[in-house]
Amino acid sequence: MSPSKGKTLLAGDIGGTKTLLRLARVEGDGVRTLCQQRFASAGFPRFDALLSRFLSDCGVAEVHTACLAVAGPVESAQDHQTARVTNLPWRLDSGEYARRFAIPRFCLINDFAAVAYGIDMLDEEMLCTLQEGRRRPGAPVLVAGAGTGFGVALRITSREADESYEKILPSEAGHGDFAPASPLLAELARFLREKQGRCAVEDVLSGAGLENIHAFLRRQEGGPMPEAKPETAPAISEAAQHGDPLACRTLDLFCAAYGATVGNLALCSLPRGGVYIAGGIAPRVIRFLQAGEFIAAFRDKGKMSALMETFPVAVIMNPEVGLLGAQRCAERLVSG
Repeated sequence: MSPSKGKTLLAGDIGGTKTLLRLARVEGDGVRTLCQQRFASAGFPRFDALLSRFLSDCGVAEVHTACLAVAGPVESAQDHQTARVTNLPWRLDSGEYARRFAIPRFCLINDFAAVAYGIDMLDEEMLCTLQEGRRRPGAPVLVAGAGTGFGVALRITSREADESYEKILPSEAGHGDFAPASPLLAELARFLREKQGRCAVEDVLSGAGLENIHAFLRRQEGGPMPEAKPETAPAISEAAQHGDPLACRTLDLFCAAYGATVGNLALCSLPRGGVYIAGGIAPRVIRFLQAGEFIAAFRDKGKMSALMETFPVAVIMNPEVGLLGAQRCAERLVSG
């Protein structure tokens, strides 16, 4: 019998808005989900309180390995990892959780590193192709996406003798300066710098970014600025689906900025293995991403435009891809 058979693993995807947790058991050649829950992250002062609730609700006596994907930079020490969730006051420590919850092997990884791990666990119907390109097996893979923030990771595969090795390079590129690719986007960046002193990528490409673009276009068109809190990102997306003119212009500009930014990242990484658009926003606005603004801006790179057409680009439609990636890492831990 396989030494990992019958063992229980914990996988998690921790974001600024929501946290997904799953307990699963290794059985034969597969893994069976025992329990899964979704939590509003802001409803808990600390992550350990949330984890205690989950483990109590599931009633599983023993967990052998755990891997949590965290929306924020992960720092590795000799025998544990720590992380601060970017948009929450949570500090996570794998060593502390391993001791407190009696889980022998416990690790933390970046949330977009988890997405990069989870890609191979997706069925084809969970991908929406924006550009076919020409995929090269084993070539670098770029993962990027807008949600509560903007995440980026690169997957590199190398081969030695008869074995291949996978390396995931997470990043905090979403906190870099936003590079406007058109006069209108330059005006948007100026608008945000005047308002807050700086314009980062995720000030444009995130849920808050949608709200920023909507407020900017409202001012551009001479409309009254809202006295209270501006329209929320879900409300803007919903209004665009129903043809609201301002909301549609917001989504068009968002997609143009999105495509141009991912194109810049592709020039830095040459992802001939594919570009995967992740994050919670893309599936909700897929009609706008398919309309052409995204790919037009992605390709618009002057002398490199022909090269940009060779990169496959697809949107990940499965909202649990990060959880799948964390589970894949937990499976590796449980098998040693």
